[in-house]
Amino acid sequence: MTKTIAVSLPEELFLKIRHSRESIKISRICQTALEFELMEKETLTKARELGIKDGDKAKSILTDFSRKEIESAFEKFSQNWNSDKLYELADELQLSLSIEDLNMLQPKFEQIFNGELILSDWMKYESGKTAQDKWSEVAWAYVEGTYLGLTSKDISKQASSVKESQEITAEIKRIQRRVPRWFKNPTQINSRILIEFLTLSDRGNKQVNISDLKAKCNIKEFDINFAQMKNFGKRNHGKVFDTINGKVELWLPVKDFVQNEYNKHKN
Repeated sequence: MTKTIAVSLPEELFLKIRHSRESIKISRICQTALEFELMEKETLTKARELGIKDGDKAKSILTDFSRKEIESAFEKFSQNWNSDKLYELADELQLSLSIEDLNMLQPKFEQIFNGELILSDWMKYESGKTAQDKWSEVAWAYVEGTYLGLTSKDISKQASSVKESQEITAEIKRIQRRVPRWFKNPTQINSRILIEFLTLSDRGNKQVNISDLKAKCNIKEFDINFAQMKNFGKRNHGKVFDTINGKVELWLPVKDFVQNEYNKHKN
C-alpha cells in the first residue's frame, strides 16, 4: 500500500524540473532520500542508546578519578562538538584514565571502530558519506551516549543529542503510561501486535522477522500501526520496537519494562 505526501520545493528548483527534457522520477528520488535519512537516524540512535546503557553500567565500576576525568574531558569538547574531535578526546582519555578503566571501556570502542557492532543497512548504503565518515558518526554517537549514561548530564545546549535524549526520555514515560493499558485491552491493534511479538520472540528475548510477525498478526492495517510502534512521533502509539535488517526486537530503553508488564499480564 502506498501513501501520498506533499513535497515543497524552491521555485527555482521546481521550474528546472518542470522544464527538464529528461525524465526525473521524483517519487523514487524522495523515497530513497527518506529511507537513507531514517536508516541514519535509527543507526545513530541505536549507537547512542548502547552508549547510555554502557555508561550507566560503568557508573558503579569506574574509579572516582576516571569518572571525573571523563566528565572534564567531555565538558571541554562539548562546545565544539563534531566527529573530528573524537580522536582528540580519545587521546586525552587514553592518557588520563586508569589502566583498569581503560581495559574495561576499550573493547567496546574497538568493536565499534572495527565494525563489529551497530551493523546496519545504512553503513552499506551508497551515499555522499564515506564508510569512514559513517563509522566516525556511529562511534561519536556511542561516545555521546556513554557520557550521558556516566554523568546523567546533557552534553551541551547546542548538541543534537540533547534533543534526542529528551525525546527518548519522553518516549520512555509514554510507554510506561500506555503499555500497562495495552495488556489490559488485548483486542486493540497495537496490543495484538505487541503480544504476538512477545509470543514469537520468547517474551522479547529473541528477534523476529517482520514478515513472520505480520503473518502471525493477520491485521489489515499492520504496516501503518507497526510503523507507529517503532518510530518517534507525537501521534505514534509508543515506540516499543526497533528494526534491524528486517528483524524486530524490543527497543532497548523499554525492554525490561515491557517484559515485566507482560509477565504480570501472563501471570
